[in-house]
Amino acid sequence: MKEIMPYAQKKAICELLVYLKDNFYPNAKIVGHREIGDSNCPGTNYPLDEIKKNYRAIANASKTSEPENWAEEFLDRLYKKGIIANKGIWSNYNGYVKKCHAAALIDKITGGTWTSSESDSSIHWAQPNIISLVGKGFIANKDSWVGSLETNISKAVLLALLAKIYAKDIAKNTTGLKRYEDTKNDHYGRNYLNYLCDKGVIKTPTAWTDFDNPVTSGNFMALVCKIFRY
Repeated sequence: MKEIMPYAQKKAICELLVYLKDNFYPNAKIVGHREIGDSNCPGTNYPLDEIKKNYRAIANASKTSEPENWAEEFLDRLYKKGIIANKGIWSNYNGYVKKCHAAALIDKITGGTWTSSESDSSIHWAQPNIISLVGKGFIANKDSWVGSLETNISKAVLLALLAKIYAKDIAKNTTGLKRYEDTKNDHYGRNYLNYLCDKGVIKTPTAWTDFDNPVTSGNFMALVCKIFRY
């Protein structure tokens, strides 16, 4: 999986460039080590061209929010893998994700819809995806999903679903997750957040602690790519 520089790090670099050019070296040209010496530094994954062209805009951007296009990389990964067929549904990176779209995408990644006598797309087009995820042991309460498929998926619900998948399919140790689930906490979502943080999947827990708030498309795709190693 291609490494992506965290936005905070990129912004800090750009702020330093602005400071140096404005205060000491106004005519300096921004170059990478590999452009002036026998080196591969700073590497092909380093956003050198973006920093050269947009360093001032990045430095002056809001300190509390990333530009909308930060999630393009995750959308492209999922599109190229064939997981996302319609980019339009996901390209509003700050828009919220409905449960039906979340379930369909995650069901597709984990093996596709299982056939079942319970599946009835006339109830809702994503109902078979819910039955499939129930059959795989990732969803325990079918009715809580089927009755609210057109609502936005909350951070806690997504964390719970993806933590269960990670434990079963990737870590292959559901006992480890059970210990977190049995811990008394201020919110059930914190147990799943703590699990994913301890597994190194989530490195910025503060972005997920408003557990009852809906998940944005950008954050959803970023976490899915991290969980499934895309």
